[in-house]
Amino acid sequence: MYFRVEIENEEPPRKPAKFYHTPTDVNYQRIFTLPWNAQKLVNQNTIPRRQTNPTLKLLWGCLATFILMVAASAIIATPILFHGQSLFHQTEKNASIDVSSSINFCEIDFVDHPWVAEPANTASSLASYIPLALLGLYGPPSIEWRLPPNHNRRFRMSYISLLAIGIGSTLLHALLTGLAQGGDELPMLWFMASLSFICLDLILCGLKKTKGTSVNSKKLQWLFSVSALGATLVYLLCRENFLPFYIMFIAYSWITLISLIMISFVLEWKDITFKTTVLLPLAICTSLHAIFGLISWTSEMLFCNTIISQYQNQQESVHGTPNTLDGITHVLLPWFFNRGVHLCWHCSSALLAFLGIQTLLAAKGTQLGWGEAHIRWWGAPYVSFQKVKNQ
Repeated sequence: MYFRVEIENEEPPRKPAKFYHTPTDVNYQRIFTLPWNAQKLVNQNTIPRRQTNPTLKLLWGCLATFILMVAASAIIATPILFHGQSLFHQTEKNASIDVSSSINFCEIDFVDHPWVAEPANTASSLASYIPLALLGLYGPPSIEWRLPPNHNRRFRMSYISLLAIGIGSTLLHALLTGLAQGGDELPMLWFMASLSFICLDLILCGLKKTKGTSVNSKKLQWLFSVSALGATLVYLLCRENFLPFYIMFIAYSWITLISLIMISFVLEWKDITFKTTVLLPLAICTSLHAIFGLISWTSEMLFCNTIISQYQNQQESVHGTPNTLDGITHVLLPWFFNRGVHLCWHCSSALLAFLGIQTLLAAKGTQLGWGEAHIRWWGAPYVSFQKVKNQ
């Protein structure tokens, strides 16, 4: 015979307990997990993946690009700088070069080489604008807009203008001639005109809920083409006066700035992830580079002559004792203004222009339905699109 014994208050079988329940436990699990087992736990969803801030990640990529441009500038400028004898020693200038530009910069002219007026500024122009423009024209960032069916010539014009800025800036800082100054400033107007056109076309298409095309796109294209031609004529007639160029450049810049704000915060995007992981990080990094570049340019224009003249007066004094700057500062600060301030402007403005194009490319590609936008890094941050398979 079999007897069934019932036990009172018998506990039901327990479910396997989870290893952690709180975020603190998650961190402990990360710390005490062996490295070769960590990825396995992540794949098994035992440990959730870290959510990296996309803006911070993009800033690290921009910093890496900035360091690469500074290093390339130093490599290019080193042979020219070693040609000179000292920091402010005047060498014999090439008599065939006539300094006729209406603007000059902090780096002292023809100190290190009779053919190159400003070696550091020349090298930074070569190492910043030109590589980024070529990367956008022929590198991985060009795949999205250059190949059919996404062929979009407006971005080609922007990259060509950026390339022309690099060539003109290199010639200007090397020769300081009026012709080279025109080769630097005219492409700046063309570049800003192209960005203004792309921005306004994006806004028109977004407000009218059209898929990347607008009836007024051709009219807008003709309008900005005529405005760029008019700006070119005004510049050629008033080249010796810097004010007309300044007014036209600021006008284009304000149009672009207001349009970027509207694209980032006013236009409605169906994909919230695109706005938070691509559009806003690009807009924030672009703004930060604009602020840094503006600080570099303003500090050079306001404080350059004072700091350099103070250093030269101290060098020419009989006893060689510093008057206002003392210690290491009275050597490093003039050296930084002489060699580094405009270099920072070149690197930050080149990256600013490149990021501006990437921001507009991401927005336009999303409007046209090129796919899901992602930020990649290949020497510089750029936007790529991944085709989304229909479920």
